[in-house]
Amino acid sequence: MLLKTIIQLGVFLLSFESYGFTLATINGKDLTEDQFRLALKSLGSHGSIVAEHMELRERFLNHLIELELKAQAANKQNLQNSEEFKQRLAQAEKQILASLLTEKWMAEHTSDESLRAYFEANHEMFYRQEVEVSHILLSDEADALKVLGLVQKNPSNFSTLVREYSSSVIESEGKIGWLTKGSQPIPFEKAAFTTTKGNVHPEIIKTSSGYHILRVDDVKYHQDKQFTTLKNDVKHARTRDMQYELAQTLQKDAVVSTNLKALKNYR
Repeated sequence: MLLKTIIQLGVFLLSFESYGFTLATINGKDLTEDQFRLALKSLGSHGSIVAEHMELRERFLNHLIELELKAQAANKQNLQNSEEFKQRLAQAEKQILASLLTEKWMAEHTSDESLRAYFEANHEMFYRQEVEVSHILLSDEADALKVLGLVQKNPSNFSTLVREYSSSVIESEGKIGWLTKGSQPIPFEKAAFTTTKGNVHPEIIKTSSGYHILRVDDVKYHQDKQFTTLKNDVKHARTRDMQYELAQTLQKDAVVSTNLKALKNYR
């Protein structure tokens, strides 16, 4: 997906004036070290992997050369003045601006101090390596609140309530299985990794699938529970949190309307 984005935005990236060593010259146009670094940065975390290996760097350089050749050929055909190009360029600008905003937000909230504070506040979540969970899935919030009340009144009745109310596959009695960090939507993951083993999360959890009532059936723990050992896990979780919180903040302050009927009829 990231490589596809680079292919779409490559002409835009390579159009910047920049300095540094020349890595290639294509029909008289230089491709500089700075341009190469900018293109790598646009790959996100994959860019650092490419940068570490000569074979991958060479393949990526060849990719950028091919991109420049195609761009030059497109210019000769005057495609840069087409309506399609203008529309795609506008979309590319939105993607770049969104990426810059996200990077700025991340930098402001993922210092070592903030990561350690986040770890201390959520240490139980990081002590857990995997969790085994079951859930009851409902499409209506009112129904979910009703069933949650029934579960809390009689937790041992969980499997029966799955069969009676859940819209998920009932043959599994609501069992999802073992989960690792990063495999589920953030609200669901937080509930799974913080709820005590054998207990049901005290609130319903909303995701794009519906409303979940979640039970933690078993837990596997990290042997080493030090921040220095788990720092990468903490940073990954904090990054996902920041992306989610940024989206929530922007949506909270925005005026947005959607036409779901039109979306449903889209062909």
